[in-house]
Amino acid sequence: SSDVCSSDLLELSKLDPNKEYIVDVTECLINRPGKYEIQREYYSGKKGTHTIKVQIIIEADTKKIVHVAFDKGHVHDFTLFKESTEKLSNLLKFIADSGYQGLEKIMPNSITPKKKPRNKSLTDEDKQLNHLISIYRIPIEHINRQVKIFRILAERYRNRRKTFYSRVLFVCCLHNLSLVI
Repeated sequence: SSDVCSSDLLELSKLDPNKEYIVDVTECLINRPGKYEIQREYYSGKKGTHTIKVQIIIEADTKKIVHVAFDKGHVHDFTLFKESTEKLSNLLKFIADSGYQGLEKIMPNSITPKKKPRNKSLTDEDKQLNHLISIYRIPIEHINRQVKIFRILAERYRNRRKTFYSRVLFVCCLHNLSLVI
């Protein structure tokens, strides 16, 4: 199949509004940049070290990676999503984790888990909904694990950051190819 590994991993215009997509971000450790200004951009408070964020979007039914986006470690997951999908139709359906709170405002058909209100607890219905969302999100976590088997995402990346992006795209293409075989 010719669409297994094309430049479409960086282009979102071909996403089908009739399908559901699952989105998640993983962080990859990098060496600390030399300049202080650059260090601040790549520093992730979540991981407590310097990282590059890799956002992966998959089709829910086929588990095919349809989009990959990258950003510096200090960027919030939802900000990365908004910047990488700003030209998308708001009719698309995304399923995301709690790092994407507010997704429903820009993509009304999307679902994220409910957060516990301050000084209150979640209702039993909200807890059940959150559990169902987490069950439905399992495939993206499995794909993150499969991509990290190549260790380019699992361990500290010590090469030039310019080559990181093409190597991650290559690994994502290998994942898509494994679905065809």
